[in-house]
Amino acid sequence: MCRSYADFDPNIRDHRRCKMTEHKRAAATASRQENRTTMRCVSSNVRDVLGPAGATAVAALPPSMLSNLMVSLEAVSPGIAAELLRSPSGALRRVPGMHNNVFTEVRERTGDASEKINRGKSDPMAVSKVQLASALCERGLIVNGVVNKYPLSANADPLEASAELDRIDTRIDAIACGAIVPPAPGTKFEDLPARVQNFYRRHTLDEVASLTAVSQRMSDKLFDDVTEQAQVAAAPRCPDPIIEQIGGDQAHVLTVGALMARADSGDNAVQIADGVVLARGENGNLSVAVDGLRLSVDSDTRVNELIARIPDVDFDQFTSVPAGGNSSGMNTVVQSMMVGKSPRALSMRLAAKRRVIERTFFGDTPMGYAMGADGHAHLLAGKARAHTAQRLASRPHSSRHGADELAQTSRIEGFDVARNLRFARQARKQFVDALPDTLRAMRAPEAKLKRYAGPVTSEDRESAARAGFQVRHPSNTLQADYPAARASLAAVDWSAATAVPADPPGRALAPEHMDVRAEGARMVAAANQVARYGRNPELVSSDALVAEAKLGQAFELWNMARARNHAPRVLTAAHPVPVSYRGREAQFVNDVFPTGGAFTTKGYTMARSDGAVRGGSGRVRVKYLTSDGMPVAGGDVIESGTTFRVVDTSVAADGTIEVRAVAEQVAAKMQQTAAISRN
Repeated sequence: MCRSYADFDPNIRDHRRCKMTEHKRAAATASRQENRTTMRCVSSNVRDVLGPAGATAVAALPPSMLSNLMVSLEAVSPGIAAELLRSPSGALRRVPGMHNNVFTEVRERTGDASEKINRGKSDPMAVSKVQLASALCERGLIVNGVVNKYPLSANADPLEASAELDRIDTRIDAIACGAIVPPAPGTKFEDLPARVQNFYRRHTLDEVASLTAVSQRMSDKLFDDVTEQAQVAAAPRCPDPIIEQIGGDQAHVLTVGALMARADSGDNAVQIADGVVLARGENGNLSVAVDGLRLSVDSDTRVNELIARIPDVDFDQFTSVPAGGNSSGMNTVVQSMMVGKSPRALSMRLAAKRRVIERTFFGDTPMGYAMGADGHAHLLAGKARAHTAQRLASRPHSSRHGADELAQTSRIEGFDVARNLRFARQARKQFVDALPDTLRAMRAPEAKLKRYAGPVTSEDRESAARAGFQVRHPSNTLQADYPAARASLAAVDWSAATAVPADPPGRALAPEHMDVRAEGARMVAAANQVARYGRNPELVSSDALVAEAKLGQAFELWNMARARNHAPRVLTAAHPVPVSYRGREAQFVNDVFPTGGAFTTKGYTMARSDGAVRGGSGRVRVKYLTSDGMPVAGGDVIESGTTFRVVDTSVAADGTIEVRAVAEQVAAKMQQTAAISRN
């Protein structure tokens, strides 16, 4: 029978299920005394090793937050935790609060009962306290030369250490003004307090990206815990019947090279197991695609051994996870990531699934058994196990934090990083909007693009988007929107080529523009991970999010500035035809590049002014006539989301599909100029 909370005595202690005894009270008192002694010991050691500032911040921490600090410092300087926890007698003190995580732990405060139960258990300053203690201790690590990563000594790079100190100062500044604590979901930049807005105005994008350093270290530990528990969800995959059909009695020794040679597949791809596709790239190299990963393989690798190294990780079998002896804090967070439905939990599970596959594939935890065509699991033969072990031993070992250069999976605090970068860009946008008109370039009005509705299927549109192109509505034609531009386009020399200078001409307009000019090619490759392969910021690297923000900010200034050269230029770029369009290249051209039609770039494009790009069958060479191409080291960058109108298409003698396209802004200016001349 349900009873109201008001029916109970306000004194919650009278209604405890477990009555407090003298023995329990004495044990609790002893535990609190032990924790206080541990905190005094750690504070004293921090004062000796890292300086008085860090010791003061550590002394202000409650014992339950010490574990967060130890995890953060251990990630920077492995072994420092044992040094700080060592008592004068030489023994190691126990770390209290190993199950707590101040960055993810949330207390229920929605009702009267939960408010009374959880009152005082959630410190609103918990994140700031841990962040401040970690920042001051890290500064002591660097200044005192304790950590090998950034020691200020004659054997270290002082510029690297100085840059890290600047990032630490940024974190301390964020703590002081309140920017370190995330605002409520949906908060706009204009709704932030004035001191927080000023923080984003005075710091660069690189400095703002460092705000998640401590929470990222805690997330790494959480990710490792989830990955370790996910190992129990790994099972061998059942091979595809095509292996038995091609290999016959020798299927157990069939190599991937022989399988690809004998398989009758027009698209250079063969499914060898459920969810595992073996494909041959344009350069002839073989790789397997599974769960968003692309793993390189050698042609002499046996198919059965390859499948045995790619486990099937199924989280759906987890309806609940046993809580264990301690069902709070970190343990509860790990379990919620295994079965939760939130975007964070879903991204964590996908990243953990990829991590398990990579660890198995690259030899961190190789599986010793496989599954036959009949669906029964069996151990690998002795010679096969030895062969597999030899192959796996030749690969780099995966470290705890995923330092394996072959591993692709990363899992970052992407939502926090993306939020901080978004606020920083909005702060810069306010500055750009306040610039006088004398510094702004006049932009011609562009035609409104319709939402797509046409014969191209959604699968083909998605495939074209991954290749870098967004299909536009068939009615947005060059003749309908800019009829006067055709006459001007007839005089364009599409074969014009100019040498690519060693250093990009002109000067940088902002710090972000300076970085893009120096590292344009690398930033384009990183930013396209976000632009083309998904919007979940927790499944890309932090470098990708920062690169996307820098490119976006640089183009915002580049398009606005009147001082730079706005003359149209012909830039050339080569794009591969998507795999799904192999064998029907004419259909690809008709869908994406209809003569007179429109397309929009999906992701940033590296192009060259000298036309020196690769061609051949299966490739599209696009000549972009644009006035907004940004010169960088090694070429020019075309902004993501730029719309072009197709002038004409053709096929070269070597099979290359050649497309000539004019930028929307250039066509709009031609239309505007023609209208002015008529009047």
